[in-house]
Order: sequence, then C-alpha cells, then structure tokens
Amino acid sequence: HKYDCSLTLLETFGGATKTKLDAAKKVIKRIVSDTSLTAGANFGLMEWGTRHKIRVDIDDDGAKKIFSNVDGIYAAGGTELDEALSIARDYFTSGKVPNWNLSCAKNYLIVISDGAWDYPGQVNSKAKQMRIADNIRTFAVGFGLGGSNNNYKNLAAAGIDGGTPLYAENGTELLAKLRTAIKQAISQT
Repeated sequence: HKYDCSLTLLETFGGATKTKLDAAKKVIKRIVSDTSLTAGANFGLMEWGTRHKIRVDIDDDGAKKIFSNVDGIYAAGGTELDEALSIARDYFTSGKVPNWNLSCAKNYLIVISDGAWDYPGQVNSKAKQMRIADNIRTFAVGFGLGGSNNNYKNLAAAGIDGGTPLYAENGTELLAKLRTAIKQAISQT
C-alpha cells in the first residue's frame, strides 16, 4: 500500500487484482476518455513484451477503441522493446497511418514500462532513427521503478532529441505525467 503524509491511501499494488499493469490500464482508460486530450489526435494501442501486437489501429476512433480493448493486455515474459519499436515503425511506414509522414504531422510513441529492456543500445539507435528518418518521436515513461533509470534517460534523449523521461510511482502520478506529455504533443500540431 502507498500512503501520503496524512496516511491517506493513495494506491495498492500487488496481489491478484491490484498490479502496476492494472493501475496503468485504469490510467489509460482515463486518458482516452478525456476529450481535451483526444480531440484532434489519433490514437492507437500496441501490446509489447515477448509478444507484440497492434491491438488498436491508429485512427479517429482509436481512443474509443482503446477504452474497451486495453483490459485484454496481460503481462507475460520479457521486455523486448527493440522488436516492438521495429513493429511500430513498420506499422507507421506501411501506409496504415494516413498522413504520418507529412512535415506538419507529429507522430508519437509513448512507451510505458516498469523495468529494463533487452538491447538498450539498439533500442536507443532505433528510437533516434525513427525520430530523424520517420518523424516519429518516442516518450519514455518509467512506472513503479522506485527512481530514475539510465535506460529511460537514454531512450528519452534519443526519442525526443534531448528529451527527459517521465517517472511515476503510482496511478495518480502516471495520469498526471501522461496528461502533460499528451498536452505537449498535441500543442505542437
């Protein structure tokens, strides 16, 4: 359990029903339900780990589709972000995302993870290449890490050209950080 200084319960992690993934799903549902964040932006959802899957295609109704789809994500296996970035890049460049490569378009990946991933050097190179060659920027969000982490710092710097990672220890912080990141992204369109 996590409490504030007044001993008010902020969040519960662990057990069969209250995991970091459960908290992240709840936050994602709140984000995609907030029309101040979703109006004028197209959203999609990818599940990644040891299995990678575009769960919701990026489109005008993506936010609504994410709300009902995100509960199907479950944790299993490792954290293979290198492969996930390749799939995301291929998805963008496949023509499934209309107008993704226009000079006026802003394209973002928001990577939310609670640990380290395999091949961090390759991940950073891929994020930098996607930013420079493909007009796709990557936000790095560390959730429940207990502090900063060089993997997230390096990914944020590569993905946003000197960007800084976002860290959140609970659902409340994650919601605030994601709102800030999305507002930053949509203000640049």
